[in-house]
Amino acid sequence: MSDFKKEYRKLVGKVIAARKRCGRSQIGVCKEAGISQAGWWEVEAGVHLPKIENLAAIAAVLGFQVELSLAKIAEKKDPA
Repeated sequence: MSDFKKEYRKLVGKVIAARKRCGRSQIGVCKEAGISQAGWWEVEAGVHLPKIENLAAIAAVLGFQVELSLAKIAEKKDPA
């Protein structure tokens, strides 16, 4: 699994944990965010990763903002 996918899964987990801490239901949060509850259920069940737009919409309903960054990869040195 790529580092990006691992980090994205962690971010998804944080949003799921935030929803649970807030005591909000999937149905209510999804309705407010304008996304499918059935699709979000699959995200929380670990079946799929969400589109970034859907993750950001859920996070916004919970009072959070999703931020992405771009970092330069260090160049590998030639072992020769």
